[in-house]
Amino acid sequence: MKKRAVVENTCYSLLLYFLYDRDWKSKDYFIFGNRISSKYINKMREKVSHFDILESFMFSYKNHSFKFFSEKRKEYLKFKKYTEFYGNVCTNLYLPFRKINRFEIEDGLGTYKHLQGNNSLKQSISDFLNLKRGFLKNKVKKYILTMSDDIPKRYLKDVVEINIHDKWQNLSQPERDDILDVFCIDIEYLNKLNAKKILILTQCFSEDGFISESEKIAIYESIVSKYNEDDILIKTHPREKTNYKNIFPNISVIDDPFPFELISLHGIKFRKAVTLTSTSVFSFNYDLDVDYLGTEPFPKLAEKTYFIKSKFKKNKL
Repeated sequence: MKKRAVVENTCYSLLLYFLYDRDWKSKDYFIFGNRISSKYINKMREKVSHFDILESFMFSYKNHSFKFFSEKRKEYLKFKKYTEFYGNVCTNLYLPFRKINRFEIEDGLGTYKHLQGNNSLKQSISDFLNLKRGFLKNKVKKYILTMSDDIPKRYLKDVVEINIHDKWQNLSQPERDDILDVFCIDIEYLNKLNAKKILILTQCFSEDGFISESEKIAIYESIVSKYNEDDILIKTHPREKTNYKNIFPNISVIDDPFPFELISLHGIKFRKAVTLTSTSVFSFNYDLDVDYLGTEPFPKLAEKTYFIKSKFKKNKL
């Protein structure tokens, strides 16, 4: 009998897995990193079959090699009983000398960039020298994605494309409530958001070192200036540290790290969604204006990340 482990470090990928696997509560979960709030972790402990925290991801191979390999050995023994591993593209999981079945879950733009550049000789050499997942992992059996646009042809046969709105609609109300409860969603607060017309999704460009904090703030100030502040809702990225409530005191800001898609799944509708490069603006299942600014208007950001062309369109059913 197949035994499945879900190894994750982001709320977004967890949500996708919950929607992908209706029987998600019966699976075993292993969380690493610091991107999932402790309050969500406590909720998951109450609901799932098994829950654990992986410690090896807290240690660098280069700086703490003994501790790193010590924890890796524990993980090897811990994972002996599992035959399937699900997790996002950042999951640095490998089991030396053992074949494992890997299923990678989308984690936003990074997943697509990974797939587009996964054939790089330079990256393969770097993975080898640093004992990274890209060298030591087994071939991925399936990629669980919300869209297959711009995926290299060599991967298309391995893609499982899911529509999160269809998945949500097929759930019973108790099943939806379970997912909302994991992410501590306040339904009454969400209902008040119906009065907002413009959604701005911010991103962690300064936290990732691509631009300075002041440069990032200047970008969002220029975006906000185009709209009536009473109409705007800002949803921050889970890894951002910027205090947008201080910067824009007259604008509604959601800085809880729950997946933004839950707002859309709950039926909240906006007239326009604005972002630089967040793929979440394409998750709506109704007609609205989308300003996908890309990095094209911001040369310094494009130089440090990728050149992404601006797109302005309606996202239709």
